[in-house]
Amino acid sequence: MSIFSKLLGNSKDLKLMELVSGLAEKGNSSLTCLEQLLTEYDNDDVVKTCCFRIQNLENEGDELVQQIIELLNEISITSWVSHEMVLRLIHVLDDILDNSQSIVRYLENYRLSKVTNEMVLLGKILREGGSELVAMMSLFCCANWQKNTSSILVHIRKIRDLEHQGDFLKAQGLHTLLNLDEGGRALTMRDLAEFRSSEKMLETLELMTDYIHLSSSVVHQCFSD
Repeated sequence: MSIFSKLLGNSKDLKLMELVSGLAEKGNSSLTCLEQLLTEYDNDDVVKTCCFRIQNLENEGDELVQQIIELLNEISITSWVSHEMVLRLIHVLDDILDNSQSIVRYLENYRLSKVTNEMVLLGKILREGGSELVAMMSLFCCANWQKNTSSILVHIRKIRDLEHQGDFLKAQGLHTLLNLDEGGRALTMRDLAEFRSSEKMLETLELMTDYIHLSSSVVHQCFSD
């Protein structure tokens, strides 16, 4: 039992924080699997295992979202953040899990023989972003989180930097795609699937940025009240 549980008992607020933090961890695990899938895309066993795991994590995330909503219905006022903010936060986290599953579907449906270097690098950036997000949430999803403000803001800045790196990689991928067209080779559905998968990964990174914008607004609102 944690020290807060000992001090405050099994409060619903603490349970709420635990569930939201758990949802962030599911997203991070999914992004870690996605990076491994892209890095070892030539290994069929690894790809199958990662695809299966990402699907399971998406389902587990849906279950956590349902638990959070049910718990919110039992709490009139939380000592953590507002109901509206909790719903906005879990919506973005759920989208991150959904996007990981969407990327897997693109890869499976179009049976890509390879993944581009930009996709592999984007996978690495997403995994790093997921790690930063979980680290931030471990500081945010706790009683008296305000004392962790400085550390929370450090993680927020790191995720913003990763988004800029993702934008650069997307531009590189688009340049490669346009060069194929200019070279006289007709674009194939697989070419477009590669680019769409990269877009989906960048969209996931943008979701992380949306998430840290929400978290940042909570931090700044707290100290302006």
